[in-house]
Amino acid sequence: MIDTTRIQSGFDAELMIGKKWFLTAINTLEANGVLDLPNGISIVDINVIDDPDWDLELITNLGIRVKAKMSISNNKFSFLTDFNNTSFEINMPNLGRLAGTPSLKKVIGDSEYENAMALLFNLDIRASAQDLEPLPPGQHVPRGNPDDAQSFLPTGQHIALGIPREAFFRFGNNIWHTQLRDVDGSHPLPQPGDSKRGDWKRVKVSVTQERIRFTLEGEVPIDLWPDANVYLELDLKPKLVDGKLTFSIDTDLDVDTGFWGDVLAFTIGALVGLLIAFFTGGLILIPSIGLGAVIVLEIVEYAAGEIIERIIVAKDEHGNVIKSFVCDDQLVKLASPKPSEGGFSINVLDAIPSSIPIFVDQNDPLFNRMLIVKAIFDEIKLNGKGLAVAGKIRGRRIVRAYNCQIG
Repeated sequence: MIDTTRIQSGFDAELMIGKKWFLTAINTLEANGVLDLPNGISIVDINVIDDPDWDLELITNLGIRVKAKMSISNNKFSFLTDFNNTSFEINMPNLGRLAGTPSLKKVIGDSEYENAMALLFNLDIRASAQDLEPLPPGQHVPRGNPDDAQSFLPTGQHIALGIPREAFFRFGNNIWHTQLRDVDGSHPLPQPGDSKRGDWKRVKVSVTQERIRFTLEGEVPIDLWPDANVYLELDLKPKLVDGKLTFSIDTDLDVDTGFWGDVLAFTIGALVGLLIAFFTGGLILIPSIGLGAVIVLEIVEYAAGEIIERIIVAKDEHGNVIKSFVCDDQLVKLASPKPSEGGFSINVLDAIPSSIPIFVDQNDPLFNRMLIVKAIFDEIKLNGKGLAVAGKIRGRRIVRAYNCQIG
């Protein structure tokens, strides 16, 4: 059973990669003629080993045991073996915009948790406390210690992703320092660039076993009337659907002070669509969604050259698509523009790779051949300690025209 209390490194997210992931990746490369092992050798099993000098043990069909050391180089996993110092590489997952190079740490489990290689990373967010000035662009609040990482990959599972509750607090700080902040450093309500009616005071975050809640608190001064306090809540509720992690977003707005509260509720209600855009990096722009509406966010992956990109699809509570993208004339055409470099995303969505391309052959001018290791999540845990998902993987070979949906 997955345990969020074991997400201990202090990074924004941790990706646990187990032995079956590596075995599937290598077997997929070998079966498709990409990895050519000598003398009829094939890999039949792999272990993540408790050895100070080596990370993996590759067991061959001839009984030969080969040890390998892992590292990260140019966004790839690099493997150096003790078999004539041979080496090979496998692509790393696309984790979205990061605050720096991920750390790779071997973690040793026990009877309940698998040995794994932990990929520990921080996201490109303004994580400074809300009562402090954000750091300049390109600088990030230091966080995370690889030595504190421990395995939370349940026995029998192949891959797991964990996000500690502290990361959600940092996401709240990011909203404060980016989307709610004007160029002069103020936090005008209803939104930067609009006619100021009051001020946002803070962004609060709470995490329970049912939802991740972001509460935007503001205050609007009213002449000859008590000031109006504004509380805009967005609840993210994760759920696994067909092996994918999805999020539904519920919204609620509370504005006190009687009649003026009703007036402000009408005005601020238009912000809900904007706030949905906050959580999708500007991809989902819904001008009139209405308070109390439920939006479901789902990640769809597509091949873009040598990498797999992810885009967010928004659906209503009945499963009807609100915003998406289409594959037209073999090219992806977005129904909404891609986010700018400064655009905000909840980053939970950025951090969840489902398909990891381990090889891309682009010799054909029209089509590419892509080998992927795809995760099928079947276990989820959300509580006051954080969010984690785990599942199994499978290798796939796909041939697609450039930039078309993988599915």
